[in-house]
Order: sequence, then structure tokens, then C-alpha cells
Amino acid sequence: AKEIAEKCDLEVETEVHEGCPAKLMSRLASHEKYSMVALGYSGRSGLLSRVGSVTSKVVRLVDKPVLVLVPSHHNDGPVVGCIDFSEQTDKISYWTQFMAGLQAAEPVYAHVAVPFEMIVAATPNTGGFGLTETVLTRLGGSEEGYVARLEASVRHRLGIEMECEVDILLGNSPSKAISEFARKKNASLVILGRHGHNTLGARIIGSTAEHILEQSHSSVLVLP
Repeated sequence: AKEIAEKCDLEVETEVHEGCPAKLMSRLASHEKYSMVALGYSGRSGLLSRVGSVTSKVVRLVDKPVLVLVPSHHNDGPVVGCIDFSEQTDKISYWTQFMAGLQAAEPVYAHVAVPFEMIVAATPNTGGFGLTETVLTRLGGSEEGYVARLEASVRHRLGIEMECEVDILLGNSPSKAISEFARKKNASLVILGRHGHNTLGARIIGSTAEHILEQSHSSVLVLP
């Protein structure tokens, strides 16, 4: 800690505690003087836990932003903010802009949507006056129109100008789509909410965030 302070010209406080790491960090982070928890993952708890049990528990327990750093962390790619139209959308937008400015990186917004064909195929045929016709009409009548409408919705919700990149990712698995997108973009950071919604409106409590942590090659900032 002293070496870090000397290199970065920072004031550093150190504390040593004994006990369960996740519970201790949760208790310490509840103090008002702390605004974020930053930690890496070790993956010591088994073959299926790449992130590590401590990191996974901290993400669930700590009611503050949690920054999870990967061993091969890099800062040259964009900061990807994952927008899901939940109550956390504005918070994700703020942190995406803030962290992009901090790293002098490009902010990129991504939203995962169910493929157009699946929406049409999943709707019942009710003689032309039901949901199928509504989907075709309101979403543009094509996959291109569907994606364009969603992109416009994201831009309108966040007040994003055209020069800022907004990507609509079509897929059934939000975590897989985001992880692959971040890898393709060589993202330096992925930002998402701990509690989100999937594309069909069902509540997800932590599953998407946890899966992204396990799959991502980028550092991840999880917001409470």
C-alpha cells in the first residue's frame, strides 16, 4: 500500500482484519466515507468459479459499486455501458461517462434484445388484429426497423447524440451477448447493474451480472 501511495501520489489508509473476507468488506463498505470497492478475482474455489467465491459474494453483499479487475486489465479500449431500461439505466449512463472520461476512453452503450424473428414467432395468431400485427407495425416491420427503433429508444432515454456509439445486440442470453461484444470491442471496462431485467421483462437478481463476471475478459463495474 505504501508503494502504491508513493507511485500515485495518494493518501492511503491501511487496515488489517480477521474473518470472512466478503462479510468484512460488506461491513466496511457500508461506511459513508467509502464510495466503491475494488478487487481482483482469484478463482480458487473450483473449476466452475473463475471469478472466485469472495468476489462473487462481495458483488452480492456490498451496497456500493464494485469494480472487479481482471489479471490482464488494459485501458486502451472503450468503456461499455449495458443499458436495460431498468431503474438503473440513468446510473449506468452516468458511470459510463464518468469512467470513460477518467480513462480518456470512448463510451459505448449496448442493449441486448430478443431477435426479431423470435418475437414474431412467439406471438399468437389472432386473425391479424393481435400481437403479431402490433409487433410488425410498431417495431418497423423488419429486423432492421426493430433494431433502429430500439437504438432510438436508448438515445432518447439517455439523451445521447448521434456521434456516440449505441449498439443493439440480438440474442437470447444477455450475459453471452455482452461478453462477446466486449471481447470484440476489446473493452477496457464493462458497466452494468447488479439487478436488471431480461429482454422479456422478467426480473433477474444477479444472474446476468454474475455470468458476465465469469465470462468477461474485461474488467467489470457492477452497480448496486
